[in-house]
Amino acid sequence: DAERAYLATQKVARLGTASTTGRPDVAAVRFRLDGDVIDIGGRVNPATYKWHNVVNNPRASVTFDDIASEDPWIVRGIKIFGRAEAVEREGTTGRILVHPEIIWSWNVNEGAETYFADMIEKRIVG
Repeated sequence: DAERAYLATQKVARLGTASTTGRPDVAAVRFRLDGDVIDIGGRVNPATYKWHNVVNNPRASVTFDDIASEDPWIVRGIKIFGRAEAVEREGTTGRILVHPEIIWSWNVNEGAETYFADMIEKRIVG
């Protein structure tokens, strides 16, 4: 619930994909949560590296983060790794859907069991 609430406050994420030869690409994207799926739109998705990478290598990561406080310094965020698919839908330029398999979050789930300097929570969901 805390992660969903946090994602509702975020406007931009970063989508990481890779070509079949391993060339990485990171793109700033708009998104919405559709159930448990990260739904990424774009005006010209089918013409982008991210789209072609997902078509040819259906693995992706999405990161959402911000600075919760500067004094004291507190960063928070969620990183999702999972299966990605490029989906053409009538009336749109196409959507990239990321189906979570592993979720890391930091300073989002108060009281959650953590590791890595008592900051990051990791869950395998798929």
